[in-house]
Amino acid sequence: SCSLAAAHKALQDYSSARIDNRHKIYIIIIFYSIPELRQLEELDISYNAFTEIPSVITQLPSLQSLDMCNNTRLLTLKGEVVFIQTLEYINCKGCYSVTGLSQEVMDKGLYALRRYYHANRA
Repeated sequence: SCSLAAAHKALQDYSSARIDNRHKIYIIIIFYSIPELRQLEELDISYNAFTEIPSVITQLPSLQSLDMCNNTRLLTLKGEVVFIQTLEYINCKGCYSVTGLSQEVMDKGLYALRRYYHANRA
C-alpha cells in the first residue's frame, strides 16, 4: 500500500496515465495532482462514468492526447477542453449522452469539435 503523498509524487514523472473506474483512488490522486503533472502527454479516461470532464484537465501543460471514449454518462463537453493549446487528439466516440453536439461531430474528433465550437460561440 502506498500513501497519497507517495502516489502523488510518483505521478509527477508520468507522461501517460490510464484512469478507470475500478481505481477510484487514482482518479482522486490524478485530479489532485494535475497542476504538477507537467510531463503528462496522454490521458485515457475512457470507459468511465464521468458526467462532465473536469476543467482542471485544461491545466495540463503538455497534454497532447485525451481519450474519453465510451463515457456513456457524459452530459457536457466544454469548449475549454477542446481548445487545450497542446491537444492534438481527442477520442469521444460512444459518448452518446452529450447534449448539444451531434454524435457525428463527436465521432470526427478534435478538429470537427473545434470547428463546431468556433461556429457556435455566443
